[in-house]
Amino acid sequence: MNTKHTIWCLQALTYQADAADINWVEDMSGDWFNNTNWVQDQVPLPGDRVLFTDSQIFDPPLEVNIDNAGLGVVQFNDSLLLNDKIVFVDASAGGQPEDVDDGLFFDVIQANGGGGVEVVFNVPVTANLMSSIRHGAVFNQPFSIDVIEAISKHQDKWQLNAPGITPIKRLFIDEDRGPDGDTIDGFFQINADQTINDLELVWGSLQVGPDVTLTIGHLIYHVFTEQPDNNNLSPIIIGENSRIQVEKLSLIDVLSGDVITTENGTLGSADNPDVDINSPIVEGAGIIVVCGPSIFANNFDQSPETCGN
Repeated sequence: MNTKHTIWCLQALTYQADAADINWVEDMSGDWFNNTNWVQDQVPLPGDRVLFTDSQIFDPPLEVNIDNAGLGVVQFNDSLLLNDKIVFVDASAGGQPEDVDDGLFFDVIQANGGGGVEVVFNVPVTANLMSSIRHGAVFNQPFSIDVIEAISKHQDKWQLNAPGITPIKRLFIDEDRGPDGDTIDGFFQINADQTINDLELVWGSLQVGPDVTLTIGHLIYHVFTEQPDNNNLSPIIIGENSRIQVEKLSLIDVLSGDVITTENGTLGSADNPDVDINSPIVEGAGIIVVCGPSIFANNFDQSPETCGN
């Protein structure tokens, strides 16, 4: 893996071109490295800003093939704006996930999708920042992303179906719907083992699939204390045989802005009747364990077997 990254970096340095906005031809599937698929009749080069514009709402998703003999698309300092429903593939893999050897490398990627459909990455992705203003993205190959921002309405399609190559430094989830009586239709779904240094959940649902271990350094959870019904809360839903391990838990009262005082302790299953909290924050068959600061010190005994494994 390190050798391949070195090759990609060296290739990026060999390109010489003036920076430009390069636009994909609207409503067309095809190969990234085919000039005719770009409005400017040229393939994007390092220094270029790459844009995919909106298609008609009922058009099928576009399939974009980035096959490049294992060299990928390398634009480490550039941005990729995806305002369309796109599926990125490596055609040389023949539909076999284990044979994919081309990836996308950008500084910033905004994956907005379109027409109620998300962006799908069937190739590895490397970026400093991944964001979305609608729908989100699905990752079906290992990825390395420092910051993920799921912000604004309709954050309803996020899925991490493959493990991160490196820890996610920050994940920020805010569907921007409350507190205004609106119900949650968005979620951020994690279906493979992940490590996240800081996760802040403001508004929206964090869903952990079955048989997943999610390790979080600091979980910041915004508590809405005066909502019309529980659909307006931000639940954490944990699948069967899954586990969230948190080193530090902070609860923020949205009404007052206060951070609830924490003490050392362990938070176990949410349906334990001894948990004293104004609103349910966890649902499902799995378990959340807080190994460090928690407000639930009096309700659970901390056992060495529960943390650090």
